[in-house]
Amino acid sequence: TSQAEQGEVMPRVKDLDALHQMRADLQKQHTTDTQIFVAMGSAAIASGAKAVLAAINDFIQQKKIANIEVIKTGDFGMDNYEPVVQVQIKDSALTTYGPVDTKAIARILEEHVVGGNIVEEYLIGK
Repeated sequence: TSQAEQGEVMPRVKDLDALHQMRADLQKQHTTDTQIFVAMGSAAIASGAKAVLAAINDFIQQKKIANIEVIKTGDFGMDNYEPVVQVQIKDSALTTYGPVDTKAIARILEEHVVGGNIVEEYLIGK
């Protein structure tokens, strides 16, 4: 059954201000300090995003890191950099990395997510 059939229809956005308010309201609902976004579009998957996602989840479990959310997204529109991973810690700016493999993501998780230092080598748009 669809969302409409279940009565779960997202409200219609009337203007840009309403969209910004919706976004702000949704961001307030997040209770995690860290969010990791993993692009899982077709180009990302073809470039190894599934292995990167598995490595992220393994790292979090092995290190027993709490208060972190891993979010699978669609395509970021950066096919030349796939797989792409974005990291946001608390209120800091969103940091975009790519191309990322399992070795790179281990370093990003250890140095950026745990240590708080951006890994310049994999940074997109430096």
